[in-house]
Amino acid sequence: MKTFKKLFFYCFILFIAEDIHSQSFSWQDVLSESKKLNSTLIRAEESIKNARLSYHVSFTNFLPQLSASAGISESKSDVSDIRESYSYGLSGRLSLFSGFSDISQLKSRKLDLQIAELEYKRVLSDTIYNLKTSFVNLLYAQETVKLSEEILKRRSEIYELVKFKYDAGLEDKGSLLRVEADKYQAEYDLSKSKRNIRTASVQMLKDIGKDEFEVIVVTGSLNVYISTDVVPTYKVIKEIPDYMIAEKNMEKSEYNIKSARSEFFPSLSLSGSINKSGEDWASMTESQSVGLSLSYPFFPGGRNFYNLKIAKTNKRISEETFRFIKQGLVVNLESTWNNFVDASENVKVSERYFDASEQQSEIRTTKYINGLISYQDWYTSENDYISSKRTLLNSKRNAILSEISWKKFLGLAE
Repeated sequence: MKTFKKLFFYCFILFIAEDIHSQSFSWQDVLSESKKLNSTLIRAEESIKNARLSYHVSFTNFLPQLSASAGISESKSDVSDIRESYSYGLSGRLSLFSGFSDISQLKSRKLDLQIAELEYKRVLSDTIYNLKTSFVNLLYAQETVKLSEEILKRRSEIYELVKFKYDAGLEDKGSLLRVEADKYQAEYDLSKSKRNIRTASVQMLKDIGKDEFEVIVVTGSLNVYISTDVVPTYKVIKEIPDYMIAEKNMEKSEYNIKSARSEFFPSLSLSGSINKSGEDWASMTESQSVGLSLSYPFFPGGRNFYNLKIAKTNKRISEETFRFIKQGLVVNLESTWNNFVDASENVKVSERYFDASEQQSEIRTTKYINGLISYQDWYTSENDYISSKRTLLNSKRNAILSEISWKKFLGLAE
């Protein structure tokens, strides 16, 4: 029965190993694919297009509005036959002054475009954060498989060594059963780590925006590339998209107030038309008109007063929102940077512990083989060595995830 289970286990591993090598992606491959397929990025790009179109629309308020007309009519009475008449004409209107609302709207739409571009930058940074996190988790899963294979090999060697001593009457059965259980645990960990590759692959393909899900392989290393020696200052906050968006919204509220105030001003427009009419095309008469129109809504039901109050209230809201976001960014700057530094320095600590446990394992294994130390002392050092290898791998992943979080905070896009 045990032989059958082992055979099934190794066949399962071979099946997965063959499936894993179906596709291979570098980080640049992942980034390139996501920019074409990720629905969040596509929506953000379309939002920029809409903002740009709205900005262009606001220019039309400064251009003349032209229209053409043409018509034909029939008339008949008891004393005359049917009479037909024709007409056509061209008319135009140009706003000369609208209480500065046109200018305010133009500048407000320009800010909307800038905000949309900054929001796209934030969305891109967030998307890259999700992608890079999935990429690192898949890379970590692959490295975990390699580590699990190494641990299984070492656990098997430990088992064979203890079994040899047990058969020679130099070790008790409890020790043998313990290392045998460790070997089964290592087999389970390897099987689990291979299944985790599938889970990580599906998550990354989903973040890319692909509709097909399969096991893939990513290439890279779990190394941090940003130096933690230079501590950032609070000046970097002004370059973060969230800060600039809040600042632009505060600036936009000023133009909304100016636009609301325009309702208290008169409006001035120029209009003109040229028309021709007659019973036949040869004898049409021409008429022309030019006019200057001034209007002033001195009492529109109080709507203008309320609109101005709303605009002023919105300005205060935007100012407090900006202040709140600025305060939050200062706090997050400290915490995100410190987490990154802590994780990076922890890698160095883990490396020291790994080096020490590796040396200690080699020394104590030699002593155990020669009967110079007890099983318990040797077994403890072996577990420390295996544990330190896992800890080092985990600390590397945590460091690079902290680096990704720092880049996300800054709104960077690779």
